[in-house]
Amino acid sequence: MISTSWSDWGRSEPVALTPVSGGLINESFRAEFGSGEFVFAQRVNRGVFRDLDAIEQNLILLRASPASELVVNPILRRDGGIHDAGGWRIQPWIHEVAQHAAPYDCGQFWGRFNRLLNERPAPWKTVLPDFHSAALRWDQW
Repeated sequence: MISTSWSDWGRSEPVALTPVSGGLINESFRAEFGSGEFVFAQRVNRGVFRDLDAIEQNLILLRASPASELVVNPILRRDGGIHDAGGWRIQPWIHEVAQHAAPYDCGQFWGRFNRLLNERPAPWKTVLPDFHSAALRWDQW
C-alpha cells in the first residue's frame, strides 16, 4: 500500500494503515505503530503537483518561519528532508478537533498566519502557477 522506508523517519513498519478519504488530492493514510503513535502519511499527487522540490523548499521555509507555530509541521526525515523519493511525507496525527472554527475565526487565523509569514521574507517557490489568480479565474468564467 505504502512503498516507503519508514526508517527514513526513524520508525519501524506500521502495524496498521487506514486510508484517509474525503476530497484529498493526495493519497493519504493514518499509520499506527506498535508504540501507540499515529501519523498522517501522504503521497503527493505528482500529476497535480509536478514540482516536488518546490513543495519541499516551501515546507522547509515554513518550518523556519514564525508562522510554523500555527501549523502541523511535517516530521523531518533523518537526512533533514521532508519527502522521500516517491513523494511520501508524514505528519503528527491529530486525534480530535476540540472545536470547529467559525468563519470569523478562520479569517483571524489567516490574517495572523500571513502576518507571521511576512515578518521574514523568504524565497518561496510557486507550486501551482496562477492557482490563486483572480484575473485568470475571471477569464475562465
